Amino acid sequence: MSRLVFEIGTEAIPATYLSPVLEALARHAEAGLEALRLAHGGVTALGSPNRLVLRVEGLASVQEDLTREVTGPRVDVAFRDGAPTAAAEGFARKNGIAVADLVTVEGERGAVVQAQVHVEGRPAAAVLPDFLAELAVGLSWPKTMRWKSGGIPFPRPVRWVLCLLDEAVLPVTVAGLASGRETRGHRLLGPGTHVVPEAGSLEAVLEAAGVVLDPGRRRETIVRELARAAE
Repeated sequence: MSRLVFEIGTEAIPATYLSPVLEALARHAEAGLEALRLAHGGVTALGSPNRLVLRVEGLASVQEDLTREVTGPRVDVAFRDGAPTAAAEGFARKNGIAVADLVTVEGERGAVVQAQVHVEGRPAAAVLPDFLAELAVGLSWPKTMRWKSGGIPFPRPVRWVLCLLDEAVLPVTVAGLASGRETRGHRLLGPGTHVVPEAGSLEAVLEAAGVVLDPGRRRETIVRELARAAE
């Protein structure tokens, strides 16, 4: 099982946009992973005005295999005098199986031939990049902008992209920016870029650079410091 972390770094997004979009990011990611047949553990979306972060724990390294049942022509059309017709041969060829592997089932149209197509699962590293890029583009915002020709609609310009599957960089492109393993710290407390060695260390790297990634923890810290100042 692997750990995935995907970060989209931006110029400052209005704070009121964050909570609903983080909820949507986690929800859509979970639904998408199910559709990709990638088993996983917890799916979490965290962030600050300068970043959205998707974190997935216990992610399978390979998709689950799939067997699809595809219904074809009626038996009396597919076979004549026990021999396959062009309809049966074409249907089998279209589904990548031999005519001999077609089975007969009862359907609403009577007896029909059926192809049972086995789809072997692909590695997670092969299917995740396109999925994550589409996930980023598909986020819904109250207001968006386009900051360059061909740029995706986003509330603020995207400035960096990080995507790690365990220690490996996944090649994801968002708004024309290729992903890497560098994040950015707080502009006053930890400015500049910071290297993230593996997916599980992003939060610690950001903490050292002055960024509290979890919105709940960030709120608690602000309230605690305000109370201390008030005393």
